Amino acid sequence: MIDYKGAIHIHTKLSDGTGDLSQIVKAGLKTKLDFLIISDHNHLQYKEQGREGWYEDRLLVLVGEEVSHSNEHILALGIQTPLPEHLSPAESLKKISEQNGLSFLVHPYGKYRVFLRSRDYSWKNWQENNFSGIEIWSYMFDWIAKVKLYNLPYYFLFPEKAINGPFYQTLRKWDELTQERPVVGIAGVDAHARGFWPIQVFPYAKLFRTVLTHVLLPEPFEKSFSKDAQRIYTALQQGHCYFAYEKIKSATGFKFTIQGTQQTAIMGDRITFDPSLQLIVTLPHKAQLRILHNGMPLLAAYSDGATISVRKPGVYRVDSYLQGKPWIFSNPIYVMPDENDSS
Repeated sequence: MIDYKGAIHIHTKLSDGTGDLSQIVKAGLKTKLDFLIISDHNHLQYKEQGREGWYEDRLLVLVGEEVSHSNEHILALGIQTPLPEHLSPAESLKKISEQNGLSFLVHPYGKYRVFLRSRDYSWKNWQENNFSGIEIWSYMFDWIAKVKLYNLPYYFLFPEKAINGPFYQTLRKWDELTQERPVVGIAGVDAHARGFWPIQVFPYAKLFRTVLTHVLLPEPFEKSFSKDAQRIYTALQQGHCYFAYEKIKSATGFKFTIQGTQQTAIMGDRITFDPSLQLIVTLPHKAQLRILHNGMPLLAAYSDGATISVRKPGVYRVDSYLQGKPWIFSNPIYVMPDENDSS
């Protein structure tokens, strides 16, 4: 599988960001991204203007929409018709599905308080169960969760000091949901490139070196927009992806598979349990490594990889920590019971 990295959840000046598409593309090229996904609120203007495509044959630009329902937001990818904000969350999820699009709940536990202002952007409609996945790690909500009046100047100057990783509630909910069905996890930059004039504290180029999503493709890009865009969306739909905090070290080279004598699964896949299954993890650098089974740690070690026997069905995922910071988070592999096993 070929590993491509990109930034997802990016706002432009057409909603509440500060840059136009040309500035964002320049930042993506500078940071050597393979793809980026624009997601302005409640419209698809850049898609409608024909601005999606390959730039300098190095950067694939896609356009989705962040659908806003008051303070509950859905990232809609692969759709052709924008969704208005007056729809209910249930209606939006249905319409995204009708367009064969992907729906990701963004910042599902996002809350913050700055000065005397409290904001709650958390997802309330957990009874709706037809979304594709969840934004497990939202960079900007991770940052702002730690910001208070007294430490605001410090974290503006050193934003990386505020980064703690995905919220515990989000990871716990993800592990809970994946016991019932596959739910894809991604990372969102939530890039707005704001600051206090004349200082831009979160420029796009800096944000594109933080929390990125990697997709795994069976073949290299053809530099055909329609084919390559579909490859990205298919990989995200299938959970053939992982996400990482690239600020501390590149995650390219991370691998997580489960292999048996007659079958192999990568992240997002289902595989039938048999006694020959081996779980294999490779990290591009030594780090604190955890293997989790049904949300509970199964193995923890400081290593650049591990191989263990899979002893029972369940949901397996991997995460790792480096330099005291969360680093890499895999999507799960789902080991299904063998229905022909009478034992």
